[in-house]
Amino acid sequence: MSASPDKKKRAFYKMLAFSYKKTLASYQISAFSYEKRVASYQMSAFSYQQGPASYQITD
Repeated sequence: MSASPDKKKRAFYKMLAFSYKKTLASYQISAFSYEKRVASYQMSAFSYQQGPASYQITD
């Protein structure tokens, strides 16, 4: 006799939950890299704003 349908179902749900967690993790990673990119854009914009200010100081 093979594994009972109940056990098979449970294994299937475990697999589903695992793949769901994996996709969630990959979403979080992409969101994190997106936030990092936005942060670097803000940094470059900040240094760009600082540039003209330093020019004004030297006048």
